[in-house]
Amino acid sequence: MLRPLRPHGTFQGLLVLVLSVVALDPNRAQSDEAHTASDGRAPSSPLFQKPRQTLNHCIPNTGLGIKGAYVACPVNPESPKEGEFYVRTNSTAHTTCYNPYALPETRPPDERHAVRCFSPRLGLGHSPGGHACTGTYAQAVIACARLSVIHLTGAPNHTEYPVTDWRLARNNAEVGEVCGSGCNSDGQPMWIDFDAYRIGGDDTQQFLDSAPPT
Repeated sequence: MLRPLRPHGTFQGLLVLVLSVVALDPNRAQSDEAHTASDGRAPSSPLFQKPRQTLNHCIPNTGLGIKGAYVACPVNPESPKEGEFYVRTNSTAHTTCYNPYALPETRPPDERHAVRCFSPRLGLGHSPGGHACTGTYAQAVIACARLSVIHLTGAPNHTEYPVTDWRLARNNAEVGEVCGSGCNSDGQPMWIDFDAYRIGGDDTQQFLDSAPPT
């Protein structure tokens, strides 16, 4: 004689089966990682949750003045030398003043801050522009790594294009050269990659792998 089905037990069995399939599906985990990178939240791996650094060192309104002349760099109140001025960047296109004594600030990686990129080959800075003017730390790394510039004002005449070696600035000299490079980001904290907070090549690839294609 056949026994009638027990709906409650059948439902529990199906629920366990579905949960087991979800837990074993690696594509679901990868999809979740990509989703968090695309919507601005840091993915769940420790790499993406590590605190990062910003620097607010570019002095606003110290580039070209109304009459086309450079505005003089003011005296730097944070300098250990009395009367020392802010330093002017070397770039002839967007030269402006910056504070070489500014100290980095540690930030959660999912905060949004200014994004500016540095090219070691040219020694110049550039802003990705548009929605990429600001972003989380992961978005900043991705924006710089994907940046390809076919013309750069102020670059040497013999520059070979496209320029693709962009990354976040890694020291005081580099961060100075990104000042004045667009997005009206002077006077705002921007993401940097200093010392112990710097990511390595493999880490950069993990950021790129986690991000949706452009």
